Amino acid sequence: MKRKCGLLSITLFLAICVSVLSTCVCVLLMADDYFSARYKLDTHSQEFQGWEACRQTKPAYYEANAEAVNACLESLEEAQDNFWVKLPKAQLIGLFVLAGLGSATGGFLVTWAIVWLVGLGIYRFIRLLMFCFRCKLFCTGLHNKAEAIFDEAKEPGHHLEIAAEEQDKMHEEELEPQVEMLRDEVDSLREDIEKLSKIEVFTKGILKDDNKAKEARDFL
Repeated sequence: MKRKCGLLSITLFLAICVSVLSTCVCVLLMADDYFSARYKLDTHSQEFQGWEACRQTKPAYYEANAEAVNACLESLEEAQDNFWVKLPKAQLIGLFVLAGLGSATGGFLVTWAIVWLVGLGIYRFIRLLMFCFRCKLFCTGLHNKAEAIFDEAKEPGHHLEIAAEEQDKMHEEELEPQVEMLRDEVDSLREDIEKLSKIEVFTKGILKDDNKAKEARDFL
């Protein structure tokens, strides 16, 4: 925010300076044209007055230089027909004021327009640099991917190993449920064998008791 306010104040100061400078330049140029026209008019008027005095004092010399007199008269008429000479003083002052105000306004607006265009150009340039940088990164990533794919394509054995590993993993995953089932069956068989062994031991004990009983009976 402070930077923005500082930029606005600097731009305003520059615009005011340019408007004052443009006003001064415009007024000076107009004044130069006005005083040049007045100087020509005064010069030709004095020259014509000299020829008029010569006509009265030296008619022969005046008639001998008729072409110079005609040229002086034409120059005097041209100077009298000048825009700056024919313009009344009130209109002349108003024209100077309007020209000063117009040049000041134009300089002010032109300064703001130049600052805006320069800022826009800088912004566009930065955006272009960012776009180029992103394109470069994108192209670099594509190049790296292409190189990786090309390197992998050069090593088919590596692909075969990866494929074999993947197949082994798939087979292991498929065989895991079957192995679990076999383990459950083996556990159940072990339990059955243990039960049978216990039953056999029990039956053997019973048979031994029966044999002992028979022997006792026989002895009696």
